[in-house]
Amino acid sequence: MQRKDEIDFLELLKNPVRLFGLSYFYFLTVAGFIGAYYIWNMNDVSRNGIAPVLLRDSTQFVQDIPMQRGAMIAPVNVTEVGRSSKALIDKGANLFKANCVSCHGDNGMGDGLSAASMTVKPRNFHSAQ
Repeated sequence: MQRKDEIDFLELLKNPVRLFGLSYFYFLTVAGFIGAYYIWNMNDVSRNGIAPVLLRDSTQFVQDIPMQRGAMIAPVNVTEVGRSSKALIDKGANLFKANCVSCHGDNGMGDGLSAASMTVKPRNFHSAQ
């Protein structure tokens, strides 16, 4: 068998095992370089990006909880809660300001400060949709 200077691509298509044999060495070379790069940069790959947080020793932390007597709480009157009153509206407004304004906005339009960064936009309470 004679050695050929040029590759006959039609022959490679007929006999793809030879093509695999030629590409095998390239694959091993590339895999070797990737492996060497990974090992060379092992310190950067395994480095923790978040700085450790110094925690207080929980065995040294002692807080006295004051003793309280047990008490009976009055039951909720459902008929009274169902009716709108100034005190109930004020309590709801305070809860809305504390928990909802950041997303829904001051007027419930869904335009709060956090709404711009959300994937799913907050509901606009003034819209039927």
